[in-house]
Amino acid sequence: MPVIDLVNTSTTAGQRNWAAGVGYIDPKKMKAAIFHPYDADLLSTANTATAALMKSGLQALLINATYENRAFMIHELKEPQDGGEKQGYEKRAQLKKKTDKGTWDKTFTVECTWAEYQALLRFDGKRGYNVAFIDEDNVLWHLNTDTGICGFKVHEIDVPMFDEPETGKAVKYMLRVALSNIDEIKSAHHTSLGFNPFHPTTGLLGVQDVVIAEYGTSGSAGVFWITLKSQDNQTSLVNKWASILNTASAWSFLNSSGAAITISGVTIKTVGTTKVSFILTCTTSGNYSASDVATLKLAAIATLSGLGVKYYESNELSITLT
Repeated sequence: MPVIDLVNTSTTAGQRNWAAGVGYIDPKKMKAAIFHPYDADLLSTANTATAALMKSGLQALLINATYENRAFMIHELKEPQDGGEKQGYEKRAQLKKKTDKGTWDKTFTVECTWAEYQALLRFDGKRGYNVAFIDEDNVLWHLNTDTGICGFKVHEIDVPMFDEPETGKAVKYMLRVALSNIDEIKSAHHTSLGFNPFHPTTGLLGVQDVVIAEYGTSGSAGVFWITLKSQDNQTSLVNKWASILNTASAWSFLNSSGAAITISGVTIKTVGTTKVSFILTCTTSGNYSASDVATLKLAAIATLSGLGVKYYESNELSITLT
């Protein structure tokens, strides 16, 4: 098995590769959290031989269309209250007693929107999570397994409000992550990623969920107006993605039998200087029948990343063809 903690092909002053027991997690340095299904490695040993393989492995997890195999990255990790330690209660045979080794021993706080939290729940709401951390020096804090590396076991995720809601503003929440076992911190490994995962073009970005919120028609057969919004429905995303999603290959339009409906063109509907919706024009020949209920969604996230969108997906919208 490779020595995972020696991953580092870009030797730069300040990078460090600590083995378990040599230095512990410093909550003040935490910058991001990567969640992944608890019954699978975050990365296999095949992904950890070099920094380039670490990066490609993490990117592959972020764009994996199968939620069960996906990692989910959230930024803006905050220093936890109480130094990251909080007294908890053990629950065994219905007995509750105070303990110095409770389930809330480490509580990390992440600033996130409610939409991001919902995306995390959809990622793998039934099986639970492990979580690895990235610090400000681009060091990954994790555990080792026989087949790769994984995160720490998560006991509970709580979502208290971060600030009060305002009209036109997405409400922020604190995603409070409680670890199950304080002893896992003591056996943590620290691996320098060898690249900056937060770089705007060469770093790692998580999946951004949006809503195809509504559609209208211009009165012409096969012409539909499509609006994209954030999950809280407070922000229109048409302007943000107009230059990239303004192409037929960015969309998937299927009839009730699952056959593709040809999108012959995509343009932008503008009111004043504001881009308000995409206009999809669909061919009425082949796989197109009026009154059929078709399904519209964005293309697969791997396809969208090829168009320049770093990991983007949406809900599905049922549309009655005209």
